[in-house]
Amino acid sequence: MRIIYLMIVYLTGSYMNRTEFFLTLITFLLASIVFVIGGMNNTPSIILIPVLIIIYGTPFYLFAELINFIGQNTD
Repeated sequence: MRIIYLMIVYLTGSYMNRTEFFLTLITFLLASIVFVIGGMNNTPSIILIPVLIIIYGTPFYLFAELINFIGQNTD
């Protein structure tokens, strides 16, 4: 839980503002809802592929933003 808190603190700094962070979080949660409700067997591929990209891509995006923020703020 502490690492999540630290990521939020870093990501809500000057580089990635709070609006971008919460829009990313909302997009991730909506994609998760679509994935869970639809299920892998019932969801058409045209919907499933972008949802999976969002679900598995969001952590990488947040991690890249964290690394970029740390890189800009180190002296």
